[in-house]
Amino acid sequence: MRQYKLIVGLDISLDSFLAFLISSDENFTAGPKKFKRSEDGIAQLLLWIYKLGFNPNEVKVVMEATNNFWEIIAVKLDKAGIGAISIVNPKIIKDFSKSLRKKAKTDNIDAEVVALYGVRMKPENTDLKKSKKFGELRYLIRTREFWIKEKVRLENYVRNLKRSVFASKKETEWIEKEIKRIIEHIKEIEKEIEKLVEEVEELKKAVKLVDSIPGIGKVNGVVILVETGMFEGFKKGKEVVSYAGIVPRVYESGIRKGDRGITREGNKRLRNAAYFAAVASLRSSCEVFRKFYERLVSRGKAKKVALVALAGKILRIAFALVKKEEIFNDQKLRLTNLGA
Repeated sequence: MRQYKLIVGLDISLDSFLAFLISSDENFTAGPKKFKRSEDGIAQLLLWIYKLGFNPNEVKVVMEATNNFWEIIAVKLDKAGIGAISIVNPKIIKDFSKSLRKKAKTDNIDAEVVALYGVRMKPENTDLKKSKKFGELRYLIRTREFWIKEKVRLENYVRNLKRSVFASKKETEWIEKEIKRIIEHIKEIEKEIEKLVEEVEELKKAVKLVDSIPGIGKVNGVVILVETGMFEGFKKGKEVVSYAGIVPRVYESGIRKGDRGITREGNKRLRNAAYFAAVASLRSSCEVFRKFYERLVSRGKAKKVALVALAGKILRIAFALVKKEEIFNDQKLRLTNLGA
């Protein structure tokens, strides 16, 4: 792996970003320094780096994949000839920060932590061409999600109209036509998602592996892979489960202890995709998933809690299949492997 003389950690917000500089031997630091999140701000960052005696091709820039704030910065820095760019999952940076015992939550510390992560953990360089495809998929997935919610909202409204003796029949028919139009639009989006998947060979292979798990389905599989960046940066399946927020909350009061559901922190879309896969898997022919669920219920777990637990197991299996490049085989699974 190529060594870079300088690592730049960026903490990016809506209108600005902070930069912290650390040399690869950690003997030199500079910053944090604030810049506008604009072409002028990026130019000022490059000028600052150059004045400190570093050429762009000797520099690696590390930043979190927060919203879409990083996109313009990454693209402009790449065009400017920066040595390398690494876009890192925010959950990974957060865990690294905990290992440093950085308790204060300020942008100054965040920028420094990102830079330290780049120096010490040496994250993989990001392929911006692949990231562009993932970005397109992410927006298509979110647009599909929007239209599905809109469809459900209109369907509920139509049911209410049909129960009323005063509602206009013409208005009801118009909304039903709109629902049909939305359904067609959702199908078009799904075709576009499949087309983009075909253009990224690595993702195409991963989708095939994840889709082999009963209950996931192609589109849901794409959601899981896109939201996790194809599991890059995750070392264990439990880290993926934690990132999805499928972590039980525990309460303790006096002599009473118990679960209070899940934390609901983490990636909501990933959590929903895993949960829907769990629900669908119970309708499939996979006996192992069904037995896992039934055993939890028989032990007194609420059905929804058991489904959430199954969702977590499905994420772990998806992670393992992609990492090992294996197709799902329920004959290899046992309840003991699933933790039931």
